[in-house]
Amino acid sequence: MLNNLGGITIKIKSSKKVKFQKNIVDWYESNGRNFPWRKNNSPYNVLISEILLQRTKANQVKPVYLELIKTYPDIKILSKADINKIENIIRPLGLIKRAKYILEIAQIITTNYDGKIPRKKKN
Repeated sequence: MLNNLGGITIKIKSSKKVKFQKNIVDWYESNGRNFPWRKNNSPYNVLISEILLQRTKANQVKPVYLELIKTYPDIKILSKADINKIENIIRPLGLIKRAKYILEIAQIITTNYDGKIPRKKKN
């Protein structure tokens, strides 16, 4: 089997590839951390987690993420939020300017995409 890695083609025997994949899965099952955004991978939850996780430790994000998702369970509800309330929820992360980005993104998605998070980048 040939795999292309950044322009370099490497021949990998199928049995070695399967063993490597099994080792990765086994390691994760023993050592992986459990976060709520890994349980619900809806586009909305992924979007919120990605914004909050930027340059922030996952353990710090977890309670903020849970509160934000609980308070604003979907993008349309979030798009109507009070900026001050979003700031208060994300304040423990230290970068409250993200509140503005979160609200603006929610409003754009609600207005331009009928509340459906696009799966592909527009050209």
